[in-house]
Amino acid sequence: MRKALDILFTGVRRMLGRPGLVALLFCGSLLISLSASVPLLFCLKGALDERPLGRALAQGRADVLFGELSTDQPGLLRVLLPSLAMAVLLSWLFSTLLSGGLVQALRRPGDPQRVLGPAVLAQAARHAGRMLRLALHGLLLRLPILVLGALFGAAFYKLAPGRPYARVFPLAGAALLLLGFLWSAASVAQHYAQLYRLDRPARTRWASYHALRCGLRHAIGAGLCSTLVLAAVSLVLVLTLLFSGRLVAHRLDLTLAVGPAVLVRQLCALCRAALS
Repeated sequence: MRKALDILFTGVRRMLGRPGLVALLFCGSLLISLSASVPLLFCLKGALDERPLGRALAQGRADVLFGELSTDQPGLLRVLLPSLAMAVLLSWLFSTLLSGGLVQALRRPGDPQRVLGPAVLAQAARHAGRMLRLALHGLLLRLPILVLGALFGAAFYKLAPGRPYARVFPLAGAALLLLGFLWSAASVAQHYAQLYRLDRPARTRWASYHALRCGLRHAIGAGLCSTLVLAAVSLVLVLTLLFSGRLVAHRLDLTLAVGPAVLVRQLCALCRAALS
């Protein structure tokens, strides 16, 4: 367990020691969020003009009022869902295409493959194809988790009606925690595969599958303890960032401090993406 925590703290320390890298990731994440939300902003502008609902939403009371908007404006959901899908796709592409340079930048000092400054982007471009193929093949690691989530959802949909909430929601929460833990463990295995793929730049057709197999073998073999600890710590930190960031942003929204609230949300989103 100590080894796994040392790995985590070392990664955080190296990341914080590269403020330019953090700024690049933050600006990229902010740009993606703004780009994906432009269609939704135009839709909301038409729905909120000259309505007191707009001020309530600006003050962070969006959860209760979103139902009213979606009922009065059925077109809102037709814009919201594609915007969310585009944001997820762009974030995934951004992190995947940069991952080759980021991994090389965060290697320990003295490592011959470690890069600094503009060379990070050059390395990211050099390894972009490999990282993209590895990420696409890595969806195979997520497939059993998605199937398990669908089964949990079907069971919840079938058993929930007519049962007291006090019995249903703890089971649903436990299922979500299990799925989140498995997702985090799959991310750890894929990070092992990324290191293996970068250290062995073979150009064969099955190189990505071989890297995934080696990463999974290490995750459930010699590195099992580290995998479990890193997955658990990652899940706890993601949930902490989710709720604490939402709380801080909500308090800023109440004072109509829109800019700081956006920065808090983006910073928490960037940290959650790094942990997942």
